[in-house]
Amino acid sequence: MFDTKAAAEAALHRYLGGLETEGARKTRGITVAEAWALYLDSRTFLEKKDNTRRSEETHVKPVLAAFESRTVKSLTADDVDAFIVKQTKEGKAPDTIRNAVAALSAILNFCRSRNIVPANVTIGVKRPSAQPTVKRMPAGHQGALMKVLAHPKYRYRAVARLALLVRETGARPGEWASAQWDDLHLDRQRIVFKDTKYKRMPRTVPLTLASMALLTSQLEDITINLFDKFSASEWIFPTFSREGELAPIAYTGTLRDMKKDELIPKGLRAHNGRHEFISSLVESSDLD
Repeated sequence: MFDTKAAAEAALHRYLGGLETEGARKTRGITVAEAWALYLDSRTFLEKKDNTRRSEETHVKPVLAAFESRTVKSLTADDVDAFIVKQTKEGKAPDTIRNAVAALSAILNFCRSRNIVPANVTIGVKRPSAQPTVKRMPAGHQGALMKVLAHPKYRYRAVARLALLVRETGARPGEWASAQWDDLHLDRQRIVFKDTKYKRMPRTVPLTLASMALLTSQLEDITINLFDKFSASEWIFPTFSREGELAPIAYTGTLRDMKKDELIPKGLRAHNGRHEFISSLVESSDLD
């Protein structure tokens, strides 16, 4: 029972509104926000690599801000192009915009696989491109990372080691971030990356003396200095997730924090160590 007629009418309106919303959804289709929620719980998303999932979760934010209440059926290529223009005017980097469009594309590919939309409207839309740059890791950047090895924060020390291992071995930073102790063979000075970017095929990488020293330092750090926190970790570079579970370290965010604290140059990227390794290898060869 209701105290007044107005209260009864308000309750009836809310009830009918709920029915209309449910019925309208079947007619209009789901929104981008609803599609993202479905995609998050799908095998399509869960079977992707950890780095890919983290990237999509990060870069979908501006997409949801722009299209959250729009239905996926209503999106057009012009909408995507307008989104790119707006992001560009706001000063977003080309890589950031491309990653955001890639996150939207992943949602639409999922919707297409479920026959929710007939096509992925991001396909064919020209995405911004950055000017080509020479990606190297100069001695100054390596020196800055070496200084961080003695920093009181564990995650700073760990990511500095990771970035230097990328430079020393030529392996990708994501491969080192997800590497486990079972993959490491210190007695043979080898590490096997089991899930690589190239067709997810395993790859064995030899370890230099400098690499061995960095790995030994990391082992000592988590088994002696931080035994109570990380002794049960299967990862070489562990951290704790927001849920309080052991997980691979988030090196990109840590590097960003190190730059904010003015510990390393702003232009330093973990992947640049791989470029430096390859370039140095070519430059030191006898090939003409």
